[in-house]
Amino acid sequence: MEERFQHSWTKTTASISRTWGLSGAAFFIFYTVLLLWFLPEDRSSNLVYRCAIALPIFLIAQLVLIDPVRFRKLLTTSYFVTSLSTYSAALYLHNTSSTPVGEVIYLVEMGAIYCFCQHYNRIQFRYVLLFSVVMGGVTIILFIANPSHTGIPIGFPVAIMVALGLVGCFSSYTREIFIRRNYWSILTLKAENNRAEAAAQHAKEANEAKSRFLAAVSHELRTPLNAIIGYTGTIRSGVFGQIEQPKIREYLDDIGASGEHLLTLVNDILDLAKVREGGLYLSEDEFELAPLIDTVCQGFAEDIERAGLDLRVTHCRPPATIQADPLRLRQMIANLVSNAIKFSPPKGRIGIDCRRLKNGQLRIAVADTGMGISAAKMEKAMEMFAQIDDGLNRLQEGTGIGLPLTKCLVELHGGRFEIESVEGVGTTAVLFLPACRLVDSETAGSRAATGDGTPQPEIAA
Repeated sequence: MEERFQHSWTKTTASISRTWGLSGAAFFIFYTVLLLWFLPEDRSSNLVYRCAIALPIFLIAQLVLIDPVRFRKLLTTSYFVTSLSTYSAALYLHNTSSTPVGEVIYLVEMGAIYCFCQHYNRIQFRYVLLFSVVMGGVTIILFIANPSHTGIPIGFPVAIMVALGLVGCFSSYTREIFIRRNYWSILTLKAENNRAEAAAQHAKEANEAKSRFLAAVSHELRTPLNAIIGYTGTIRSGVFGQIEQPKIREYLDDIGASGEHLLTLVNDILDLAKVREGGLYLSEDEFELAPLIDTVCQGFAEDIERAGLDLRVTHCRPPATIQADPLRLRQMIANLVSNAIKFSPPKGRIGIDCRRLKNGQLRIAVADTGMGISAAKMEKAMEMFAQIDDGLNRLQEGTGIGLPLTKCLVELHGGRFEIESVEGVGTTAVLFLPACRLVDSETAGSRAATGDGTPQPEIAA
């Protein structure tokens, strides 16, 4: 793990290390030229120790910065060679300088090199500490052995070296701790992201497998169901003779109704699986919306009468002609009306309201005065196979396919599906079809919901 950290650190800080090394070389060369100009009496010493010895060693040691990642194991050695060569030259020239000005200038240079080397970005804390102790100790010993010609007390440069050493070590330590913690945090975050992506991929594959399984099972169920429905209808029609006993006719009616109901569920599962896999295509045609809605209502007439409900339908004015898949639109409206009947109490009201909006869209709303859906359960209601009352003693039947399938089908038409519900008051499920679905969409945008421009009344939930 440490090897990975060192490699990552070196790779990340490669450009900074190069900049830092080039800046140090530029500073050392500039200071050399400055000293040759200001201190002519020390020119020979500067030429020998700085230009002939320290500077070539410094530049050669910096060659590893051409490719820090490749020569990563030599960086620490390069750091020590660079630091020792430049600092030793400044320290020697300070102790051999014949002028007070030279001593001060060399002392300032030593402090600059000391700080520069301590804050080298790539170096670790233990090497900074080793450098500070060794070079600081040697400097203090030489100061004591060779007192300053300027009359500066020995305690002053010693205090400066100790202060610079402590500050440099503390700064290096905190920097390395921060870098290491940041590195481990990044590794942990990457590991969590990888686990999350793997889990998401696994969930996606499981969902696809579930859809394929449901589609395969549904296909296998359709053949025997069609046979049951067909044979039941044939027997009821009296092809093989009239059925005299009322009980047998009642059983045949129940078998036929149950088979048709189960076939509808199987078809819904197949449709939902096709939509999610992108295999369901629309068979579009131009048709009037009002007759289609009336057909759906007629299909639920017996259920509505049996439940004691009041159904009211408000059609578009003027009548709307749309370009869509009539089978799928009938399926969407039937799902919404079926839910409204299922969750409405006796003597409740169901309203179907169709109107054009000012933006040209077509709005088809199915409202009921049922038990409603709480905000906490709204998201769950849109999940496949989910039930709002999903306990063993749930009150309503159903598989939880209707709403998700309706949402998929309306989005396949380029529209959207919304539900507005207040618990204990009722629910309004709304289909929005885009303006391009209206055959007369050019005139629809300039009108409100009615031919004379007055809006239609809202259906009370």
